[in-house]
Amino acid sequence: MSIRAIPLLVIAFILYNVIVLTVGLEGLVTPLFSPKMLSGGQWSFTWGDLILLVTMVLLFVELLKSTYTASASLIDHGLSMLVFIACLVEFLLVDRAFT
Repeated sequence: MSIRAIPLLVIAFILYNVIVLTVGLEGLVTPLFSPKMLSGGQWSFTWGDLILLVTMVLLFVELLKSTYTASASLIDHGLSMLVFIACLVEFLLVDRAFT
């Protein structure tokens, strides 16, 4: 099995679980840095924003990977479905994963 057959969104799933299940929901709103904007406002970049950014990049790479037609892509699609099912089950059953 090649590395291309592993769904990359599992990285975002693991990152979310590490932050939420160890630190709690307040870990998502903890600011990483707060730059001052040109308008004078303060923008706080949080752990939740980082997870969204990483997930969007990984989703783009998964979209590019889905255009390949090889046997590894069939395995990738199957594993991606398992990641989706794991996210759905965690969302429905784990009290801290409702975000």
